[in-house]
Amino acid sequence: MSLKDKDLGLIGQIDLVIELKNNKILPVEIKHSEYMDAFRGRKKQLTAYAILLEKKFNRVVDEGILYFPDRNKQITLPISHEDKKYLVKDLEKIRKLILSERIPVRSNSGRCSYCEVAKYCT
Repeated sequence: MSLKDKDLGLIGQIDLVIELKNNKILPVEIKHSEYMDAFRGRKKQLTAYAILLEKKFNRVVDEGILYFPDRNKQITLPISHEDKKYLVKDLEKIRKLILSERIPVRSNSGRCSYCEVAKYCT
């Protein structure tokens, strides 16, 4: 399912959306990866999907699922109001960075060890 929010500048291609009998909806991100963990970036991805689904269907989305079909494993993650608020702040920071046209300094933190885009950093 493709969703877009022009106000936030957010576009998402959700692998699967599940609607439960109680009208609850959950985004599902399918991962074909040997790393079956709920990394921060993966949770942020589900959080972005939750925001997009909330805007489209006018319902609260407070959970998302990471599904690893190669091992038939799923991880259900809570998505709080705070998670959504922080994601919106991150989007604002990214926009400011892009507008500044400056390349950020690479971090030396341990977070880089699991970052999916670390190989592109300068």
